[in-house]
Amino acid sequence: MLQALPARAGQVPDAPVQEPPYRLRVHLLSPDEAVELHRLAGRDRIMVCKAPCDTEVSFRAADRFAIDGPGLLRSAAFHLPARDGEAAFRVTPEYTAPMQVAGILGGAAGFAFLYGGIGYLGEAALGGVSCDGEAPCLARHQSDQNHYRVVALIGLGVTIASAAFVIWGSLHPTRVVPDAPADGKQGP
Repeated sequence: MLQALPARAGQVPDAPVQEPPYRLRVHLLSPDEAVELHRLAGRDRIMVCKAPCDTEVSFRAADRFAIDGPGLLRSAAFHLPARDGEAAFRVTPEYTAPMQVAGILGGAAGFAFLYGGIGYLGEAALGGVSCDGEAPCLARHQSDQNHYRVVALIGLGVTIASAAFVIWGSLHPTRVVPDAPADGKQGP
């Protein structure tokens, strides 16, 4: 780490000034009691409180927070208002379960697409080779080829729909909106 040298020999550089911590009583207004306020410290998340919270939080202006909880999609990181007093936040939770189901369904549909695609290509390449021109044998292989095509197309369609649902869900995290301050003070 580089540090500025003192202007004169023997002079000690000034120590960085650290702002005093703020103390804010936080209220979380949510229809789900699984909602938790987390302090983000690097890659770590430290739970501060659970809804309705009503806890005094000591923090610095640069500290980052997020709303998370079991089965919830984490909110975007945010800063608490840099002041003392009280603050309320209205939380609209979004859940991971629909995305997990879509992921499982998409995996199964992907398997169906591969099964159908390989079967279709196999029937197209080798389906009528052993039939010696017999109509019933050729008809059976044509029916098998159609079966594999339908399975592949359904699998592909469900895979695309599941992927779109997972992407859409990841774009809609839990939302946090400041509510009217409980103490009448306006935030920054």
